Amino acid sequence: MFKMPISVIVDSVQEAKEGAKVAGYANLLFTGGMVNLGVKQEIFKFIKDREGDSLVCLFKMSLCESVDRFKNRHVAFRPIQILEIKEKGGKQ
Repeated sequence: MFKMPISVIVDSVQEAKEGAKVAGYANLLFTGGMVNLGVKQEIFKFIKDREGDSLVCLFKMSLCESVDRFKNRHVAFRPIQILEIKEKGGKQ
């Protein structure tokens, strides 16, 4: 796994239920798709009122491999955790 900065737009933020391991959940839009991630308390506090804002976040990335029906291998990386917020953008 490695770290990678990605420019995202905060689509929505929801507080987690009591007893959850994370403070909340964030739906983030980026070039190539959308991801729903659990976020830590300090990141949740920062993004909870920023729906529609553009941010650059440092993500922990995971390798995702697949094989199509023609037996060709494909490799992609997907964000699995926000490590920190690098740049604070504005409304889109």
